[in-house]
Amino acid sequence: MAIEFGIVLPLLLLLSFGIIDLGRLLWINIALTRGTQAAARCGALNASACPDIGAYAASQTWGPSDITASAFAATTATCGFQVSGTYNFQFTIPWFPQFGPSPPGTTTLTATACYPAQTG
Repeated sequence: MAIEFGIVLPLLLLLSFGIIDLGRLLWINIALTRGTQAAARCGALNASACPDIGAYAASQTWGPSDITASAFAATTATCGFQVSGTYNFQFTIPWFPQFGPSPPGTTTLTATACYPAQTG
């Protein structure tokens, strides 16, 4: 019985903490997307109401406090007022595999939103 428990417990813990990390990843991705969408809309509709797009986007992320204004950049594109954001997500499981060119255990999340500029 103890041998089976010793074999199953690490796998069960890996699965459990992997699910928690995946939930954190999705939560921060949704927050980053929410911030870019709100900032793009604010910049397109009333640029004087939100002069610092990065700070406004960071305030609209709804949750994670470590997404700062420096994570966002605003540009004017053919689609209108565009805001993009990036965030380096750190997995809590140290042996989690690497996804791409980031340091091991991290992945870069990106979000881009474009809102048509108001005319007349």
